[in-house]
Amino acid sequence: MPKFAIGKILVLSFFIFSAFGVDALAQSAQHFFVEPSYDALKRDELSASLIKTTSKVSWYVEDEWWNGLSEGQKLDIQGDAGRLSQEFESKIYPVLTAKFGSEWTPGIDGDPRLAILLHRMKKDVSGYWTSADEFEKLQIPTSNEREMVYLNAEKIGGDVAKSFLAHEFTHLIEFQQKDRAFNVSDDSWFYEMLAEVAPTILGYDDILNGSYLEQRVDRFLSRPADPLTEWQSDLYDYGVVNIFGQYLRNRYGDSVLSDALKSRNTGMKSITAALNKNGFSEDFAQVFTDWTIAMAINNCSAGQAYCLKDGNLKNLRVIPSTYFLPLSGESTVSITVQSKDWAGNWYKFIGGHDTVTLEFKSPEELNVKIPYILDMSDGTFSVSVLKVGSDSIGKLEIPGFGKTVRSLIIIPSVQDKVSDISGSYPSYVLSWTVKISGGEETEPIIVERPRPQTGVSYTAAELQRKIAEIQQTIAALRAQLAAAQGGTVSGVSSCGPFEKNLYYGMKGAEVSCLQDFLKKQGPDIYPEGLVTGNFLGLTKAAVIRFQEKYAYEILAPLSFSHGTGFVGSMTRAKINKL
Repeated sequence: MPKFAIGKILVLSFFIFSAFGVDALAQSAQHFFVEPSYDALKRDELSASLIKTTSKVSWYVEDEWWNGLSEGQKLDIQGDAGRLSQEFESKIYPVLTAKFGSEWTPGIDGDPRLAILLHRMKKDVSGYWTSADEFEKLQIPTSNEREMVYLNAEKIGGDVAKSFLAHEFTHLIEFQQKDRAFNVSDDSWFYEMLAEVAPTILGYDDILNGSYLEQRVDRFLSRPADPLTEWQSDLYDYGVVNIFGQYLRNRYGDSVLSDALKSRNTGMKSITAALNKNGFSEDFAQVFTDWTIAMAINNCSAGQAYCLKDGNLKNLRVIPSTYFLPLSGESTVSITVQSKDWAGNWYKFIGGHDTVTLEFKSPEELNVKIPYILDMSDGTFSVSVLKVGSDSIGKLEIPGFGKTVRSLIIIPSVQDKVSDISGSYPSYVLSWTVKISGGEETEPIIVERPRPQTGVSYTAAELQRKIAEIQQTIAALRAQLAAAQGGTVSGVSSCGPFEKNLYYGMKGAEVSCLQDFLKKQGPDIYPEGLVTGNFLGLTKAAVIRFQEKYAYEILAPLSFSHGTGFVGSMTRAKINKL
């Protein structure tokens, strides 16, 4: 037998709603090895019985778990059994084998049926597959010597179970089409990407609500900067590889995915080879860069490379960290972040005036791509890439900011690691400055945007929260402009109702009035009790305590769970009421 990468385990982490088919007549118990890091009891072996056989599947169930079920529970599982078996034989198997090729059949055990073992697993693990089972016990003593997958026994039932079975079965196809065909083992992120898009190929994600894809989108939006190729088997890894796979499929078609699997190359190189085979000039790095741009704007009018045409994903966008530049005066924003290879980073700058200068410094001898997007006042987008010179510095001047240019988005990504990608990646420091020249120096407002938690379309509450954010931002910019022009922000001579928004960095009598009010709320709110007229860290902390004390009236209507320190309309209303 040729030598393969031995013992690879691909685990599917999810909140599973799996389904499993069984017969009422159990056969004699058999011994199985299982993966202790996924097993709920950390076992490495258990006893299980064959409880159903179809033309394509043999179902095994952990005896200890099965024997503890009531007759009613067993009947429920029997109902799920028939439905899932029929789905596998009529759709999952024929569609995926036609798309990607066959699994190894009849395989190491000489049986064309897929073996499925249902046993108790950790709550965040829905199932797994291990290549160890594809080898004889002489090579790997813990091999079960079958083409098989493992599903979580305690979280079965539900329509999304089809997606989980499709995911795991794809791994068996991958083993035959890549490992055995070319005597190579591909990168985990690549194998998982193909398995992640399998449910979409089968049409299981056509209705987004409650689907496999919806949950992956939520994971992606929760941590979009998770490195694509650094595989740690956590939930966020699945979110990123799923969305990248969806983009790759949307833009280039299923044939690129299939040809990448059937290439003797691996990982990034296999995708580049498949693209070239299908007549595309892009390589993996270009596709990754285009994907990060698409995740920022998702707008086909900016270019076919910068959108997702799938109806369920056409509104998917990453919300960048946003910096509000002063509308007048001089300002400099210096930003330093850490990033790993093949991770997207999204930063947006709005407000500003005249000419805005961006200067980016890249670590020496590091391959960093810095695409940027200009959102023009006529509603169009201009997409370019910042060129970095031999001194590792890239510089960009943008005239007409705040007039012809509404905003700037930069998306730096490190694209240095192209081999030996297993294990944990090192972090690199990226830094840049954005500068506005002319006038008295003022401080920008920095807002770290929360990641939406509701999928690709916003709920009514989410939209109301975003409207409130925008209204507060506009009010803050107007107040900043009034202060710069000698308006009334710093000229309040007596304390009356608070009619203007107040925020970090402001000065004047109205800030003094705010501090006096907070002081009167007691030491639990403003223990320092300082009335200085300067809205700095202590005042902001006091405002946050006040907002969280009256969270039901101030934060809940905006769907916030924590205070912001920004004295906007809801906070002012409560202060004025008191």
